[in-house]
Amino acid sequence: MQHKDKKYTSQRTPDHTERLQKAIAESGLCSRRKAEEFIAAGKVTVNGKKIDKMGVKVDPMIDEIKVDGKRITVPRIKRSVYLVLNKPSGYITSLSDPFGRPIVMELLPKDYRRLIPVGRLDYNTEGILLFTDDGELVHRLTHPSYGIRRTYLVRTKGLIEKANLEKVAEKGIFVEGYKLKDIDIRNIRYSGSATWFEIEIGEGRNREVRKIVETLGAEVSRLKRTAYGPIYKGIPPKGIFRELNPAEIQELYMMVKLEK
Repeated sequence: MQHKDKKYTSQRTPDHTERLQKAIAESGLCSRRKAEEFIAAGKVTVNGKKIDKMGVKVDPMIDEIKVDGKRITVPRIKRSVYLVLNKPSGYITSLSDPFGRPIVMELLPKDYRRLIPVGRLDYNTEGILLFTDDGELVHRLTHPSYGIRRTYLVRTKGLIEKANLEKVAEKGIFVEGYKLKDIDIRNIRYSGSATWFEIEIGEGRNREVRKIVETLGAEVSRLKRTAYGPIYKGIPPKGIFRELNPAEIQELYMMVKLEK
């Protein structure tokens, strides 16, 4: 495993005030989306006053912010960490699992287990999984409106005709009443009763690749994410992580229109 000094800092406005959900995310407690859920549920207080609406601005250096009664701390200069893990099959993308199954956090050293997984890979899916404590970046990378492209290598149990895959790429496909579109499918090949292909998609919906394959009358027997936006080179072996380099971090920021 490769470890490097933490070199990257977040930007602040001159008066240090920022939206409450952003401050909570910058504490490393959760993503900004989850922070918004805490606020909406009335679980956040600022200086003893319950906040249940968005738009409130705070100064984390002055204001006392509590989530579920516990005070959060936001460093004035926040040094963020950005990792890429090559997730093996057989791990849950979660901070914990009530059923005792292996979780991806077990693949990171203890001092990195405060990081947030960027999206999810399900239990049987392998490949690129990003982690960071940069809550705003997590929010933008996972929000469908930013359309971050993800690429997967797929092997199916059961043959899918090439013409059907090409039709999905050309016209999209309805899955559970929702049309998935802007899909790229390439490198289609066959081996025995299996179909292999690469699929690139930007929707980011739950189990979308598996659902596409099921809609086409087959079943995924192997699924591996090979690219997440600009992150696809220098991926470590299964179960191993590395820190993203400054150029990779800058590319992610540019894709979601954040300044670094």
